[in-house]
Amino acid sequence: DVIVSRGRTITLPLAEATKDIPIVMSGTISPHLFESFARPGKNVTGIQFSSDNQQLYSKPFEFFREVVKANGRIAWLGTRTIWDGPNGDAQRAGAKQAKLFLEPIFVGPVNDAAIKRAFMEIAAWRFDGICASQATELDLRRATIGALAMTRRWPSWGRGRACPDAGPLSLSA
Repeated sequence: DVIVSRGRTITLPLAEATKDIPIVMSGTISPHLFESFARPGKNVTGIQFSSDNQQLYSKPFEFFREVVKANGRIAWLGTRTIWDGPNGDAQRAGAKQAKLFLEPIFVGPVNDAAIKRAFMEIAAWRFDGICASQATELDLRRATIGALAMTRRWPSWGRGRACPDAGPLSLSA
């Protein structure tokens, strides 16, 4: 009745083999498995853990556009590894599509003091909003990031349950 799979390496051939049997997958999503995140249009659904697909990052930047002027500058808080990789590319493309400029503020090593220094830098450069990257190192600091963003009343978003609990919009709960 249903196929359960893990990861795109297994799911891609399954999706090619059947268009009728529902496939529930977990893991990294491939853009070949759906038409769009909003309307998958195919027989594959499930839980995604990560993606370098720009569609995933377009929606939060569309929300930013509701509160930030065109060509606004968004501070991207994270590690150089994420910024230089495919997820950073996808986030930059999502921001560009929303007509926003995404500029990195690197944090490392990740600790509360480094995050507070990064927020001082963000304030000095007068950014219009802030987004926290999906860096695993930041996961334990989501509440600190959210509290600092709320204190300064900056539009912000990040990943995980701690974000909406602390104030910022969450990319995924």
